[in-house]
Amino acid sequence: MSQIRKPLHVTIDPVVRSLTVGEITVPLSAKLLALYAFIVFTQNRSITVNQAFMADTRHSRRYLNYVWFLRGDVRIYQTFGLEDEGDVKYQRYETLLPITAKFIQEVRAQIHAILRRTLPADMVDIIKIHSDGIKGSCTYHIDTALEIGIVDARYWPHSQDEEMNQKCELYETQV
Repeated sequence: MSQIRKPLHVTIDPVVRSLTVGEITVPLSAKLLALYAFIVFTQNRSITVNQAFMADTRHSRRYLNYVWFLRGDVRIYQTFGLEDEGDVKYQRYETLLPITAKFIQEVRAQIHAILRRTLPADMVDIIKIHSDGIKGSCTYHIDTALEIGIVDARYWPHSQDEEMNQKCELYETQV
């Protein structure tokens, strides 16, 4: 088992689409990094996926905003009922579908598989997307003790959490 310094620091690099933990860089697709960012930049780094959450397409919009910023594959827009990235860019959301629990679970599993292949197990346990496993109203969260930084935060879609925005901007100036 490796010795982990607390608090652990994770850097999100939207240009190369990666998470860096210590000296280890973990490349992720736009689809995967967007979900990680979606949760990190939610207040308390936590989302509860229940009927109300899945009925609200604002969550889909926010997630797809990250995908668009990360220059994601066009197929992800089609998963949400849109034609392509132009629908996000020009805010054409008439056909937008809500984000589903199944989508979040599948993407989370893909993120964890990559983290497990790349990082020591004790690091994965700290930076992964945790779940309470409750069916019908599952809460997903990322440890709030993690220090999160963003490379070039000026161009990153901002969080709803103003404190997180300030922390990311402060960290970005130190990188």
